[in-house]
Amino acid sequence: MARKDSGGASTPRAEPVGVGDPQRVGAYRIIGRLGAGGMGTVYLAESGQGRLVAVKVVRPALASDEVFRRRFRTEVQRARQVPPFCTAEVLDADPDHEPPYLVIEYVDGPSLADVVRRHGPLTSANLHGVAIGVATALTAIHAAGVIHRDLKPANVLLPPGTPKVIDFGIARAMQASTQHTLTDQMVGTVAYMAPERFENAPGESLTAAADIFAWGAVVAYAGTGRSPFDGGTPLATATRIMTGPPDLTGLDRPLRELVEAALQKRAADRPDARQLLDLLLSIATVAESAMVAQPALRDAAQEVQTTCTDVLPPVISPRPVADPGPAPASRHRRGKLLAALLAAVVGMAALGFTLRARLDDRTAATALSPSPGASASPLPPRPSGPISTASGGAASAPPSARPFRFAPDAAVADPLTRPKMIPTRSDGRTSCRYAGALVVTVQREGTFECGWTPQAFAGAHRISVEVVLRTAGSCAAVHFLDTGPGAYGVNVCAHGYVFSWYEGDSVEELGTYLLPERTRLGEPHRLAVEIQGDTATLFQDAHEVTVVDLSKGVPPGGGNVVIGGFGDAAGGEAPYQVALRNLEIIRVR
Repeated sequence: MARKDSGGASTPRAEPVGVGDPQRVGAYRIIGRLGAGGMGTVYLAESGQGRLVAVKVVRPALASDEVFRRRFRTEVQRARQVPPFCTAEVLDADPDHEPPYLVIEYVDGPSLADVVRRHGPLTSANLHGVAIGVATALTAIHAAGVIHRDLKPANVLLPPGTPKVIDFGIARAMQASTQHTLTDQMVGTVAYMAPERFENAPGESLTAAADIFAWGAVVAYAGTGRSPFDGGTPLATATRIMTGPPDLTGLDRPLRELVEAALQKRAADRPDARQLLDLLLSIATVAESAMVAQPALRDAAQEVQTTCTDVLPPVISPRPVADPGPAPASRHRRGKLLAALLAAVVGMAALGFTLRARLDDRTAATALSPSPGASASPLPPRPSGPISTASGGAASAPPSARPFRFAPDAAVADPLTRPKMIPTRSDGRTSCRYAGALVVTVQREGTFECGWTPQAFAGAHRISVEVVLRTAGSCAAVHFLDTGPGAYGVNVCAHGYVFSWYEGDSVEELGTYLLPERTRLGEPHRLAVEIQGDTATLFQDAHEVTVVDLSKGVPPGGGNVVIGGFGDAAGGEAPYQVALRNLEIIRVR
């Protein structure tokens, strides 16, 4: 995140401020844009004393929600009580400002997710340093009466000195916004959620033990490069979290034993943050190696041991680390857990946001001839699997409640009733074809791309298309800013939506959003994605669903729009079929 200027000093990397960005927020002078997310825009700013800080400015939709403001005020007050031990310190906030804002310490370093993705699992000493740093942060956070709720690799930053945990406590304020957050949205990422997260109703109280479970999953990811419960789909991942053992292959003892203790199914069987930190520091050889390389980490860990003597919840004696096996569960309890899992997770499972890969491979991509003007780069290779030929004909998509009228200034206005902007495609086993609509039929779990628009879209623009889900487990796929090497995508499923980043063979989930009511099969709905700067806003039938940070960057030259279908075996059985109509792309000024 830093670059060297001509004098050799490190200067922060931030995008220039643009039209509509403020010059000042409260007492802080805005220098540049660091990014944007569900809560709002993050700016690099300078305090009156010349200190660089990060200022999070709440987006207007949330600022107008009094429920959010009240919860934001409470959570910020709590977060400001967290000692700055391996955390990004909360420096200032004004919940009554228009718009509200939060000021935190500026941390100049990559996230753990970025480091592992680019360089692979951490070395032993670095891994132990991260484990100690995050445990130190959790000890400080829990001692202040705060629960993080969304600890994951993207929320662990790795600047020189000590790891820094960010965004603690604020997730609860986001979840409390009933006007602009879907009622069934769960704050967190499934792969790092504790089993009790799936048993509790949305909004029900959690304990700090959920953060300890997330610590175990984060450390396992840092040491192996994968989630310890990855099942390929949200339902499979959540089921493994609820009922199966973690896959810790490649994680060496004694750290492995501590991770196993943190990943216990029962919250009461996990160590608390202070116990975890004490155990980490007691592993003399590895701990000493990590501390020699990071003296600031050593000082933070030792000081938090002295300062934070009380943690949340009260200390519970964990199982001995040498015997981390799950507690025996009765058949009756296991049945209750599975029932709770299905009730809380099946919606997320239908979204398929932990796709291991898109099904179409380089050969299939080459078979699709792009229209003139399209990017010459083929779609990035994705692992393919055997899929059989779709059977039967497809009826026309059911008509919308009212005729659709394209905007007169639309750059693309395609009813999707014949090959025009989006070509047909078939690899002999699955297909995109026209039958009163663009009908996508997939015979096995995964994504199948029909094709792209014949031009790359840059700048602010809105993509909208009518979607009809015809079979259980089917989802429509709309990928945008697709440059070949990478693309953003949203899957439109019966239970909700998922944003993802596709790069080569990897898929990274950026956000999951559940609908209050399941979309009925055969019922048309209009999806729209509006790209403005480095954010994408999702709309369903003209109602805003959420705002997603395009955290992987926005290509200066823009990218293609690609549509297709997705099949999720957790939501239904093949063949999976969707119909799409009335594709419109408008440049927004």
